[in-house]
Amino acid sequence: MGDSGEVQYADAEGANLRKSEVHSIALEERLRHGVFSKFGAWTSLRRMRNGGGSRKGEPMASPAAPSSFDVAYWFIDRALDDDEYLQPQKLHRLMFLAQAYFAVAYNGRKLMPAIFVADEFGPIEPNVFRACAIQRPPIEAKALPEIVTHFLEGIWRRFGNHSAEFLSRQVNAHPPYGAALALGVGSEITLKMMVAFYGKKMPTMPEETAADMVAPPPVDQILRPRLMRSQNGSPVSVQKWMPPVKTSPKKS
Repeated sequence: MGDSGEVQYADAEGANLRKSEVHSIALEERLRHGVFSKFGAWTSLRRMRNGGGSRKGEPMASPAAPSSFDVAYWFIDRALDDDEYLQPQKLHRLMFLAQAYFAVAYNGRKLMPAIFVADEFGPIEPNVFRACAIQRPPIEAKALPEIVTHFLEGIWRRFGNHSAEFLSRQVNAHPPYGAALALGVGSEITLKMMVAFYGKKMPTMPEETAADMVAPPPVDQILRPRLMRSQNGSPVSVQKWMPPVKTSPKKS
């Protein structure tokens, strides 16, 4: 520890620590030396060690899926289950919609640790796009959490029957893609833009009608009810609760 009371990490191993790990160690050192209160220190430590969870009202820090490749492989394999070869452009539209709707449903939390950029043909995840340009790379897919597979089933059920051309036409007409493309090919489509648009309250319409509209379907048409069992063994459909959207009163 230096004269200023800050913890110093001069060795090579310490130099390679992630910032969050260094910060965690520094918090413990400061706690031992009484630099600040135990409550504040352990709150910060607990937040980092629980995956970077956020304070109330802030987006979740840790994505739900380990990588974008795991999500891509899930869609590819799910399409094969339906005897469909998943075209690359359709794959990337599905991944984009999944990232957007998951963030809407789960208070800004990312589905996968990925960014999306505006390609001339539509939104793409650039790392998956490059890696899978010739063939599926030999990357072992990790098992996805149940919350993710359940959500992806909802995305596939809602959008999987559409062609790549249809999905591209729909998504490319939406403001997040258009605004990014206006800045130049390869510009990032931010998660904030995605949540603002796909989480916006749209006029209520039948699900079969919404499928043919440019306007995106509401998130409650994406989330599939989960079947659970009552104490007597009967199936019970459980839907994720979504808070009501507040609307500003109309001015007379």
